[in-house]
Amino acid sequence: MSMKPLVNPAKWGRCLLPVVAGVVISALVHMPVQAQVRTCESLAGLSLPNNTTITTAQSLPVGNLSLSAVGTTYNLTGLPPFCRVNGVTRPGPNSNVNWEVWMPAGGWNGRFEQLGGGGIDGSINLTRMGLMLALNYAVAATDGGSTGQFADF
Repeated sequence: MSMKPLVNPAKWGRCLLPVVAGVVISALVHMPVQAQVRTCESLAGLSLPNNTTITTAQSLPVGNLSLSAVGTTYNLTGLPPFCRVNGVTRPGPNSNVNWEVWMPAGGWNGRFEQLGGGGIDGSINLTRMGLMLALNYAVAATDGGSTGQFADF
């Protein structure tokens, strides 16, 4: 009698984002004092597991910003200063899971919000990320490994 696995290994990549977000946030919070990351920009140099790469790490000022994610541009207003980290995880040879992690530059409430994709996913909703950031949450989101608004897979 053969047993089917409880989790489809092909879908494991979608489980990686919370782990990646945790690694990035831990780099700022839980590392020994001697090894702590000193600036947002220095996160770009972190070596992450599971074929994960940080593509951008930048400090953004308070105010109104025009930001793009996965081909969509958002005009955001009233954001506090924060650290924006973008990256990609490649769980398989033909897989690219784009993700973002935003961390308040000050006043973090100690909470983390992982935003889920709805429907077929395909984008990262920066408006929702901005709403959580304004409440002083660290927040992360992913495109679920697909881009666009149509089920052309």
